[in-house]
Amino acid sequence: MKNLWRAELHVLYLLGTLAMNGCGRVGPIRPPESVAPKAPTELSVMNAAEGLQIRFRRPTETVDGMDMRDLGYLELWRTCLPRMPRVRIARFPVIDRGTMRKATWSEITDSLPADGETCHYEIIAETTDGYRSATIRSEPVVRRWRANAAPIEPTAP
Repeated sequence: MKNLWRAELHVLYLLGTLAMNGCGRVGPIRPPESVAPKAPTELSVMNAAEGLQIRFRRPTETVDGMDMRDLGYLELWRTCLPRMPRVRIARFPVIDRGTMRKATWSEITDSLPADGETCHYEIIAETTDGYRSATIRSEPVVRRWRANAAPIEPTAP
């Protein structure tokens, strides 16, 4: 009987400690739809010597305007009609997540479209725990190959 009373006392102590300390979460609980990243912005597609150069600003905030520290992946989709349907051409991880100075722009060159082909691109951002942004879509761009063309240098934002 004495051991049973001690076990009950230990359980009550443990429950009291947990109740006083909470769950460890700091700040208010946010609904899942508000922690998704904002969509990438300023998407541009330009002709370059190597292919179509896609450039966009990475999201830094969640949909509800909070600072986002868990951007995990960026997906790039291409549609070149009528030859190719929508296809994912890249899913690259964000590797500067833990650094003090994160990149704000991302850039990639797609060398697959043939000369004269019209393509458009879509970008989706995703957090490390799977929340996805809205899709941003480029205007259609016609691939124009130019011999001896110098690559397009990015300009400062």
